[in-house]
Amino acid sequence: MRDDSERTNGSQTADGADAGAERMRVVMRSGPTVPCANFKAIDSGVLLFEDEKRKRVSGFVPHDELLYVLPAAVLAEDGRTLGGEAEEGFQSELTVLGGLGETYARRLHDAGIDSLAALRDADAATVATAATVAESRARRWRAAANEREAAGRDTASESESDSAASEDESTDDAGTGSGPAASASESSEATDSEG
Repeated sequence: MRDDSERTNGSQTADGADAGAERMRVVMRSGPTVPCANFKAIDSGVLLFEDEKRKRVSGFVPHDELLYVLPAAVLAEDGRTLGGEAEEGFQSELTVLGGLGETYARRLHDAGIDSLAALRDADAATVATAATVAESRARRWRAAANEREAAGRDTASESESDSAASEDESTDDAGTGSGPAASASESSEATDSEG
């Protein structure tokens, strides 16, 4: 049985060094990339090798930290340096949405859709055309942006109502005659006057 890592064929240079060293990059969920010449998936993660023939282990990445493994040339074509950093330092709030990575965010920025608010305001066809994706994906991104806005409003309104409620309770306890203690004393006075 062959795994995907066996597809990369290394060659040696005239001095015998492995030309395939750092042919691949492991991209982790937290952002950094790790160079390797080859890899092998195992039960608990991915073993990284510093040579094509997988004889010298150089590292290990657990499955839950692994995003993907790409040839280093692909990262270079995507505008990233081999160190994994974007050359221009591109960052976008759009990438917080699931399925909307840096490449799509760049395309949307180029079309003038550079924030979650702009994404919410644009129609699905415009978003789809700008990012070169299907309209169904553009609708999902817009829905996710709307959900994030609604969640932000709900959180803000909850914190405002919580602080208002705590202010009401503190004034009630201060003896204004409308707190729980005042209600108990009023009911006992009513019982005394009836008897």
